[in-house]
Amino acid sequence: MMKDSDQYIRFAFLTGVSKFSKASIFSGLNNLIDISLNRKYATVCGYTQNDIETVFKPHLGGVDLDKLRLWYNGYNFLGESVYNPFAILLFISNDFIYRNYWFESGTPNFLMEVIKKNDYFLPNLSNLKV
Repeated sequence: MMKDSDQYIRFAFLTGVSKFSKASIFSGLNNLIDISLNRKYATVCGYTQNDIETVFKPHLGGVDLDKLRLWYNGYNFLGESVYNPFAILLFISNDFIYRNYWFESGTPNFLMEVIKKNDYFLPNLSNLKV
């Protein structure tokens, strides 16, 4: 479907939870650049603290920004932490109700069942240096 639109596409941004593999040298997807772990693009998939305090400030009247940070700021791709954009937008549109919006929209039920079934030990891994 994208191949038919080649003449109109100058830039495409693909996201997902698993690494995208190149099909073949003739596939049309042979010029991919993986920016997943490139510090230069660390904030491309989320809202920064500065975004929240400037761009979103008029839409967050009276919201405790420390609590907002605890709920929705936790993504880090080798750089500055970013807020989950989907969660922030739903938080605002739902009159500042704190909920796990991202989790509710894309819950990996199969993974949750495997974790429960096998009784995996899941330690707190935040701020872990490896």
